[in-house]
Amino acid sequence: MAGSVGRSVLAGAQAEQGIERAKKIKFSKESQNVRSGIEQRATIAYHNNAQLLQQREFESLDTERKAKIADSNRQFEILAQQNGFQKPPIMVGGKDINGQPGNEADMMKFFF
Repeated sequence: MAGSVGRSVLAGAQAEQGIERAKKIKFSKESQNVRSGIEQRATIAYHNNAQLLQQREFESLDTERKAKIADSNRQFEILAQQNGFQKPPIMVGGKDINGQPGNEADMMKFFF
């Protein structure tokens, strides 16, 4: 009988260890998901801020320089489309605002 009690105690301890291990694994996965989400939001915020700074700089340029930059951007977009690239839609209020000037605040709301 002492042997069966010992085996029961050992089985209970092993089960408890298994539960604790499962909890640690679950917590680790949840923590990784949270970190990944934070990293993704930080990356989006960084790129959005960089675009806002570029837009401010662009607005301070003269007309000729703006025209050269706009032409370069159009050429890049044509080349990208010819190679199968597509802009992902960013839908706000039923309207795709990706690449549309003046929608930076709506774009930020979309991602956050």
